Parts: sequence; C-alpha cells; structure tokens
Amino acid sequence: MPAPRVDDQLSLTGRALWDGLRDRRVILQLVNGAELGGTVVAHSGSDIALARASDGTVVSVPKAEVKGVRARPLTTRDSGGGLPLGNRPTDSGHALYGGGVALLSFGVPFSVAGTAMLGVCPSCLYIHLPLLLPGIALVTGGAIALKRAKQRNSAFRKAWGIPLAGRMQLTPSLAFTRAGGEVGFALRF
Repeated sequence: MPAPRVDDQLSLTGRALWDGLRDRRVILQLVNGAELGGTVVAHSGSDIALARASDGTVVSVPKAEVKGVRARPLTTRDSGGGLPLGNRPTDSGHALYGGGVALLSFGVPFSVAGTAMLGVCPSCLYIHLPLLLPGIALVTGGAIALKRAKQRNSAFRKAWGIPLAGRMQLTPSLAFTRAGGEVGFALRF
C-alpha cells in the first residue's frame, strides 16, 4: 500500500485551494506574522489578488508569503447579496460624482450672477436670463448627478462587501421666493 501523499494543488501555493476560496472573505496569516483580511478576487500561479476589508483596495500577495488561511463563513453581505461575481456592479459612481461637482461648480456662479443681476436690473432680461436659466439647469443637473452617484456607490459597496469608511453628505438647496431666491449647500461630515 503506497504512503499517502499531499496533493500539490491543495497546498497554499497550489491552484485548487484558491479556486475554492475565490469570492470568499479570508484572513491570511503571513510568514512575517502579520494578518491581512479581505476578499479573494483572483489568483495566478504565484500571487493572490485580495480586496482588503479595511478600504477595498486590491493588493497582490505572493502565495509563498502565506503561512495560513482562515476562511470566514459566507453571509449575505460577504457574498454580494447573493449576486454572482459577473452580476455585481462595476461602476462605483465616482465618475458621476465628478460630473455632478463639475455641473455644480459652473451652475452656482451662473445662478448667483443671474440672481444678482435680476435684483440690480429686473427689466434687463437680456442680462439675467442668459445667466439664471443655464445656472438653474446646471445646479439641477448637478444635484441629480450627485444623488445618482450616491445610489450607485451604495449599491457598489453593498455588492462587493466594502465597508463605508466615513460618512460625508453634500446637500444642495435651491429656493425661490417673492423677495428673491436662495442657493446653498450643506456639507455634513
């Protein structure tokens, strides 16, 4: 009877072990004594791609540096709400945030200038309307873009199991009254 042998594919440097741990939350015990927690995203013959649990940054860890692995049990949050890897959103909403900020950065000065010109010369439609109408449109578009960016970012973070590091909220406001109007922002952090 031959002696039992350890299959090289099931070792920490093999492929079968990491294929089974793909999309799972793990804690890697490294040779230098450090621990690294996150989700196994991909692996090659010599490296592991791990999305760190602390900030979601994908880092490459050499398989030779891994001394041990502890797999965390799957939960709905860890497994992307039950979504397979291919169905998870890849758009984090950062581009939409940038677009919303750009629209607001042009819309607010236009709106303020148009409102000021409306107060100075109400009969000068040719001055304040070309400033006020595009300004209002840009502020509205920017506010909608920021709202949708926040929704996309929340869906992205939930699907990939990335914790929210900090909470910041930017709320634009626009109001018109008989005495004029108000444009403002509330930044909470």
